[in-house]
Amino acid sequence: MLSAVVGVLAAAVVGLVIVILLDHRSVEGNGEGPSDPPPTGVRVLDGSALERDIAAQYKERFSQEIQIDCPDDEPAREGVVFTCSIAGSAQEIQVSVKGADGNYSWRVTD
Repeated sequence: MLSAVVGVLAAAVVGLVIVILLDHRSVEGNGEGPSDPPPTGVRVLDGSALERDIAAQYKERFSQEIQIDCPDDEPAREGVVFTCSIAGSAQEIQVSVKGADGNYSWRVTD
């Protein structure tokens, strides 16, 4: 129970970190420059950051490393739901955006 609560809290904190304002978009950790952003002022989730963070949370929760592929530039808007594929698996990760601040939750689907 405690590990589930910690996982949810970690997802919320990580979700706050990966929201970006496109006017100040940056790609952290890979040395690449900014890509062409959608219209100014639209808040989106960074797909690469989602992949990295969800994979780390998955490993912590299930003791298994995975590689996932999430779409880039999903809107950071409450109610947005999208899927990330898991390499070599029929299962997917369903991501539900909880608000414009970048909070999200995820679950494994069949």
